[in-house]
Amino acid sequence: MSILDHTQDISGTETHRLTSLHEPPEFVKEADHTRLHGDPEMLPAHVYGDQASRTWPVHAAPAVWMSSLFFFDKKAELDPAKAEVVEQRILSAADFFNIRPAVDELKTKIADSTAHDLSRVGDKDFALVYVEKDSASGKERKERHYPLRNTEEVKMAEHWFTQFRDEFLWPDRRRIAEKLHEKAAQYGVLLHDPEMIEKTAGLGHAPTCDVVEMLQQRGNMCNRSHPALAGEMTKLASIVEENGIDLRDQGVREKIATVVDQFDRETKLNRMYDEGGLDRPEESMFKLTAKHASDFVLDHMQMTSGTVYEKSAFDGMALEHVKTWLGDDFADAVSAGDLYVDPEKIADIAPTLPRGDAEMFDRMANAGGVSAYAVTKAAADEGLSTDAMYALAAAYGNAAGLGDQSVL
Repeated sequence: MSILDHTQDISGTETHRLTSLHEPPEFVKEADHTRLHGDPEMLPAHVYGDQASRTWPVHAAPAVWMSSLFFFDKKAELDPAKAEVVEQRILSAADFFNIRPAVDELKTKIADSTAHDLSRVGDKDFALVYVEKDSASGKERKERHYPLRNTEEVKMAEHWFTQFRDEFLWPDRRRIAEKLHEKAAQYGVLLHDPEMIEKTAGLGHAPTCDVVEMLQQRGNMCNRSHPALAGEMTKLASIVEENGIDLRDQGVREKIATVVDQFDRETKLNRMYDEGGLDRPEESMFKLTAKHASDFVLDHMQMTSGTVYEKSAFDGMALEHVKTWLGDDFADAVSAGDLYVDPEKIADIAPTLPRGDAEMFDRMANAGGVSAYAVTKAAADEGLSTDAMYALAAAYGNAAGLGDQSVL
């Protein structure tokens, strides 16, 4: 947990860093432990900037100055609503103890120092970078918001993005989400809604049928209010359905998402996101994230013959049946208590069988009542391609199945 105030800085390392940058006034240097820290068991909650966590004590002038030092240094890491409440309590206490000028000076110095530090940070370390060209002078004006230099800043940026993402065109919110996804991975941040970030960043796939349905739905919804636009959307749905567009291409999926985003804005369908039940374009175009694919891989196995099975389908298969088809050694290797097949053991061993043995395994499975989840065109020495994996994961996630002997 990050150190928020001086009472949490047991080692004194953070206090030393901050007081080296901003020298405390004499009334702080001369103060004893009680006036600086207070006794958390004795002080009432209302003399803390944050009453719930009992951080940033403001019971005495020295404590107010030290709390100000830590608070204004950490402010960018805090939830904005919480920070506003804490700051107001600190400033009110500064007024009460007649040290407001000293606190205001400290606040300004820390803000200037922070701005100087941020000037050294590249655009890639900000969630939002806004560039505007002045029509008169031709000069560009750049604004950068929500730095992404640590765990807390990434969390705060995600919180902001979740609230205001619909204010941005999809290509812009994709770039923001890409940065959040990258920085979360870099700092090991557990995002509040990682799936939303992945989809918005375009990190996923979509079954053709779902994309067609999304496009047709929009065409139908606006057929009367915007007939020309609706016609174009219906036409696009037909092209996708007839395989006139390769949805395996990431760039194609991004272009369709951009077109749908523009359509939603022009027709005002974007007002129906969330409560209205209408998916954002990225929620349809990239609905199958890496997690969906990894879940599929964990639950399935692929043979060198190209056949894909659900692991659980072999749970409880009689060992004698396996022995009859594949011999004692194989049966012993996949045994669970010398009676039944262990699905995890068979999933470890069966995919390594040479193609001829794998085809015998397929016949054994079929004779034992286990149907293939799918049959792919993968060569004997290849695993599932990314596109095949996502296609299978789509069917698996939708609980639709591809049926026995489906071919990808």
